[in-house]
Amino acid sequence: MPVPPRQLAPLAAATAMAYEADLMRLTRITAHEARLRAALEELDARMRDSFLTRIAEPGQDLGRASLQDRAWRDWAGLRRGQIQSELALVLADKTEQRLKLTRSLGRKDIAARLYDSACATERAEARQKQLNDLQALAVLRRARP
Repeated sequence: MPVPPRQLAPLAAATAMAYEADLMRLTRITAHEARLRAALEELDARMRDSFLTRIAEPGQDLGRASLQDRAWRDWAGLRRGQIQSELALVLADKTEQRLKLTRSLGRKDIAARLYDSACATERAEARQKQLNDLQALAVLRRARP
């Protein structure tokens, strides 16, 4: 006996909500990844530009500029390493979330197909019942004199 659609509707709704939640998590992770990549690009650009700016300044003591540049580069290198470590963790989370999203999409699709199939079966049964009722009515009308 087929399962009625009213029993499958909550399952279809729940799996759709789970999929949407997983998609939102992946969207947040991807946004975090983009922010980290932008921070890396900005830091790299600042590292490139800082030394050239110090040398180009008139009256700049190159020895002092060298010490400042070294301290800046040391800090920037540490910061770059921190950002790269965080990015690696975010990419691992992203990979895991993609797998979860794939599974939840599969569950959502299966639940939707089951629900659609149950609805189609219910409609077909209703049409068949109407056809049987019409045939019975026609037989009853013919039987009357």
